[in-house]
Amino acid sequence: MQKQTAAATSMPQPSTRRVLFWRNTFTAWLFLVPTFVLLFLFSYFPAVSALYHSLTNWTGLYPAENFVLLENFEELISDRTVRASMNNMAIVMVWSLFSSVIPALLVAVMIDSLRSDRAQYWYRLLFVAPIVVPLVVTLNVWSFIYDPDIGLVKTIFDANGWELQTRMLGDPKYAIFFLVAIGFPWVSGVNVLIFLAGLQAIDQEIRDSAQLDGATGFRRFLYIDLPLLLGQIKLIGILAVINGIQGFHAQFILTRGGPGYATMVPGMWMYIQGYNYYRMGYSSAIGSVMFILILMLSMFILQRFRSPAEYVAE
Repeated sequence: MQKQTAAATSMPQPSTRRVLFWRNTFTAWLFLVPTFVLLFLFSYFPAVSALYHSLTNWTGLYPAENFVLLENFEELISDRTVRASMNNMAIVMVWSLFSSVIPALLVAVMIDSLRSDRAQYWYRLLFVAPIVVPLVVTLNVWSFIYDPDIGLVKTIFDANGWELQTRMLGDPKYAIFFLVAIGFPWVSGVNVLIFLAGLQAIDQEIRDSAQLDGATGFRRFLYIDLPLLLGQIKLIGILAVINGIQGFHAQFILTRGGPGYATMVPGMWMYIQGYNYYRMGYSSAIGSVMFILILMLSMFILQRFRSPAEYVAE
């Protein structure tokens, strides 16, 4: 009886538990404050600032003085360079979706089908190792490959007695296609790891049941593995869309948007307007349009591609 009384006495009363709960909650939020401050300063504030300055004639050198409201967006609609860059962006984005998903998925399926854990480890390592190579180095290597006078492509054509009919990155008609071909065979080590993790997370009992029903090889991949990988496909698809709309590293290093505007993309034109012509207001308007495009396409992908697990959760 005395033990029960002592235990009851040692248990915190409801009011005490409530106080402890709010105290712990306050402590947790207090530790999160620095994270929220940094997140606001470096993520949300720049986006809000871009939307605000897209309505001004800001040069970037001095505080914005005059509101021009929608004049920047009206100029953007009539800007021929923007229209040309949007066409190039569409090509880059579609190719980015294809090259980010298909090659990495095929490689991940092949690695997952290996029976030896040691072989899987070494193949994972081989595909991930190129990540450590800086992107600038990779692009400079491809600049040599595409050199119309002494490059690798030119050398291969000359060795076989063929005549190269294009100057590749210097050809206004085909430059954008040579640009998106950079990185052949387009196997991203990070995407391979994402798909491989998804494949290895599939319950083996599901695969065994499918095998008993006669679903093996390609049929198992089509009806079992692929639907369960929609979450990974959705993630990589959104990242590919973001890279296809925002990215301009290859253009900046190799072509500067040329020849003419043959490889110009909105991100590159935004950079030129902001830092070459000091038209930060107009540059912010271009960035705002890119933001809206990314948001709309990301929402479409999130709604359109849903894995069976998501439907079960609902």
